[in-house]
Amino acid sequence: MQKRKILLLLTLLLTMTFFACNSPEYTSAKMYVQQGQLDKAEEFFLKALDIEPSNPEIPYKLANEIYQKQDKYRLAKKYFEESLKRGSMFKDDIENIYKYNWGSNFNEGVKYFNSLIKNETLDRDAAIERTLNHFSIAYLFDPKDENTVIQLVRSYKDLANNSEKAFEILEEGIANVKDNSNLMGMKADMLIKMEQTEEAKAVLNESLENTPDNLRNVQRLGGLYFESNQYDEAIALYQNALTELPDEKDLFFNLGILYIRMEKFEDANVQFQQVLAFDPNDRQVIEAVGDVYMNQKDYLSAEDYYRQLVDRDPMNPSYLKKLGTSLNGQKRYKEGMDLIKQAKTLE
Repeated sequence: MQKRKILLLLTLLLTMTFFACNSPEYTSAKMYVQQGQLDKAEEFFLKALDIEPSNPEIPYKLANEIYQKQDKYRLAKKYFEESLKRGSMFKDDIENIYKYNWGSNFNEGVKYFNSLIKNETLDRDAAIERTLNHFSIAYLFDPKDENTVIQLVRSYKDLANNSEKAFEILEEGIANVKDNSNLMGMKADMLIKMEQTEEAKAVLNESLENTPDNLRNVQRLGGLYFESNQYDEAIALYQNALTELPDEKDLFFNLGILYIRMEKFEDANVQFQQVLAFDPNDRQVIEAVGDVYMNQKDYLSAEDYYRQLVDRDPMNPSYLKKLGTSLNGQKRYKEGMDLIKQAKTLE
């Protein structure tokens, strides 16, 4: 019983000591907040910061009661961070405020962004400014969120025509976001537009070392290799990607196209047959296989695949022409020419 009294007394003494330590400046700041005199409250909060350098409540109150209410988000964050440096007393509250500030501003940014994309706003310049402002605030409170980085970059690049600022934010995002493969792909796209193809290849290769199953980046890099006539590199890229993504039929298709470019028609056919094993009704692949056989002058096999296309779409002039050409190759000229004439009437 005696111990309980002593503990209670110590608790009361500590509580009284804590409140007794509040400086007159801090007391005045809180009084001005109650009176709604925020300018005076800010002045005395700032004075109290130096007088009570270890009190986490002062920067928290300054951020929450003054700057947060005035939408001065950068100052608010500065003093929320100062509060956290002084102790974890308000950690949960600050985390919740950060989430709220991020979420509300991100959603507002999306609203304005979509209205601009759909041309639903009368004052375009004002809408762009609001979009940038909301996404910038969201980014301030969660710089590690990939979607926020992407939206802010797109807003500067596509709406404000400020590629330099967009690229700067993208670089920051890549440094902050843990799984940044999508951002790396975005960077590669920007480098390609700036005609820095080799730099784009380097970025994509670096990204794929860390995230080899990012199909979009595989396709980006494969496309660059294809355009640069680096067919061996592209083939190695797709083959390596298939070890990570064995069910991605687009990779087999891309390999087939590469083999056609290299005039390795049998190898191309093997890849296309892999795609058809996934989807026997893929018209693009059926057409590609027919083209492979045409290049090999195997007109009978080409006819089989082109006829499948015509059966699926009998009014398609391109399919009719190809089927007619395959028949001409077999010296079945009347049938072939009739189909080609029919195609011309449909064009």
